[in-house]
Amino acid sequence: MKYMEKFEPSVLENRSVEDKVNYLVRLAKILAISAIMAGIVGMLISNMSIRSLNVLTLEPLGNLRSIEESYQQRVLIAAQNIAQGKITNYVQTANELIIEKENIVHAWNSYKKGSLTKEEIRLLPEAEKYMQLSLDSLDTLIVLVREKKLIQIISWITDDAPYTILEINPIINKLMQIEIVNAQNIYATTQKEFFGILAVIVLISLLGSWYMRREVERIISDLTLPFVELLDQSKALAKHNLSKPFVWKRTDEIGQVGKSLELTRQALNDSLQQIQLKNKELIQQSRLAKMGEMISMIAHQWRQPLGAIASTTLNLKLKIETESFDLNTKDGRVMFNDYFGERLNRIEEYVYSLTTTIDDFRNFYKPDKKLVQSSLKQVTYKALKIIRNSMEVENIEIKEEYLDEIQCELLDNELTQVILNILKNSQDNFREKGIKNPCIKIKGQNNSLFICDNGGGIPEEIIENIFDPYFSTKDEKNGTGLGLHMSRVIVEEHHRGKLRVKNNNNGVCFEIKLESN
Repeated sequence: MKYMEKFEPSVLENRSVEDKVNYLVRLAKILAISAIMAGIVGMLISNMSIRSLNVLTLEPLGNLRSIEESYQQRVLIAAQNIAQGKITNYVQTANELIIEKENIVHAWNSYKKGSLTKEEIRLLPEAEKYMQLSLDSLDTLIVLVREKKLIQIISWITDDAPYTILEINPIINKLMQIEIVNAQNIYATTQKEFFGILAVIVLISLLGSWYMRREVERIISDLTLPFVELLDQSKALAKHNLSKPFVWKRTDEIGQVGKSLELTRQALNDSLQQIQLKNKELIQQSRLAKMGEMISMIAHQWRQPLGAIASTTLNLKLKIETESFDLNTKDGRVMFNDYFGERLNRIEEYVYSLTTTIDDFRNFYKPDKKLVQSSLKQVTYKALKIIRNSMEVENIEIKEEYLDEIQCELLDNELTQVILNILKNSQDNFREKGIKNPCIKIKGQNNSLFICDNGGGIPEEIIENIFDPYFSTKDEKNGTGLGLHMSRVIVEEHHRGKLRVKNNNNGVCFEIKLESN
C-alpha cells in the first residue's frame, strides 16, 4: 500500500484488518504531526511575544518601580525611624542606606540600557539630572547617619528629602506611565497573534477530525457485524453458556479470533465440568468434616451428663443391693423415697440436658435465612453453649466481657457458625502447637465482637490468604479451607459488615463488626 492509498468500496472487503488499521494509523499520524507543528509554531511565536513584552516593558517598569519604592518605602522610612528614636544602631542603618543607594544606581543604569521609547529618550536628560540630585541627597543622609547627627537628620527629613523626592517622583511616574502604555500595546498585539494561531490550529483540527471520522466510519462499517457476533460469543463465555458451539466461516483475522473463541469455549467447558466435579467432592468432604465436628461436640456435651447418669444409677443399684434403707420402718421408707426421688430428679435433669444439646445442634444447622432481633452477646452465648464443654475438657479458659448489648437484625444461626468457626480454629491451633494455659478472650462493644487467643498467631506471609477459598493450614484430613471463607461471606455479604484479622502480642485477634441500624 502507498502511504495515502484510499480504500475503494469495491476492494474494501478484500483488504485485511491489518491493512485497514494501518491506513487509519497513517491518517492519525498526519493529523497529529500537523497539530504538533501548528502548536510548536504557536508556542514559538507566543514565547517570542512574551520575551519581547518582558524585555521591552516589564523589566524597565520593574526598575523604575524599584527606584520609587527605595526612596519612599526604605530610605525615607529609615530616616524617620532614626528621628523618632526607633533605631539606635546608626552604623548598621548607614550600611543599609549604602546598599539601598547601590540598588538605586543599578536599577537606574539597567533602565537606561533597556529599549526606550522616543518619549522616554526625550525625558531622559531631565530625569538624569533629578536622579543625580536625589543620589547626592542620599549621600548627605548617609554621612549624617554615620556621624549620628540627629538634628541634621531631622532637618534632612523636613527640608531636603521632600524636595528631592517630590522632584524625582513626577519624572519616575511619567516614565512608568509610558512603560505601562507600551506594555498594553505589546500585549494587545500578542493577543491578536495568539488568537490567530489558535484559530489556525482549531481549523486544522476540525478539518482533520472531519476527514478522520469519514474514513473511520467507512472502514468500521465493514467490521461492525462480525465484532457484534464476537461480543455475543464473549458474553456467552462470561455467562458460562458453553454448550452451543461457535461457527465461523470468515477466513480473515476476525474469523481466526472467532475460531480461537471456539477453542476457548471447548477448553472452558471441559474445565468447568472438572471444576464442578471437584467442587462436589470438596463440598462432600466439607459436609463430612462438619458432621464429624458436630458429632465430636455432641459427644463432648453428652459425656458429662451420661457419666453422671451412670454414676447415679450405679449408686441407686448399690443402695438397693446393700439394703441401705430399712423399708420395714416408716422413717426408712421416707428416707428411701427422698433419696431415690432426689436421684431420679437428677437423672431427669441430665436427660433434659442431653435433649437440649440435640435441639441446639439441630437449630444451628437449620438452613433458615430469616432476620431476627438479637445481639452479638446472645449469638456468642449460643456458640459457647455448643462448644464450651469441649473447651473445658481441653482446659481452655474462656474470658468474656460485654460492654454493651446492642440489638440489631441479623441471621442468628449464620453468625453463630462464624463464631464457632473462629473458636474451633483456636481450639485446633492450641492442640496442634501444645499451647500451655490456652486462653480465649471475647469482648463485645459497639456492634463489634473481638475474639482473641494466645495461640502464637498466624505467620505474616499467609495472614492475608486465610479468607481465600480452599486455603487451609491444616492437613487434608482435618481442613477444607472453606470455614473462614464462608465466615467472611456471611459477615460481609449477608450482614454488610467487616471480618478482620490481625496478630496481637502472643496470638491472633478476629474482629466481627456489624453495620449499625
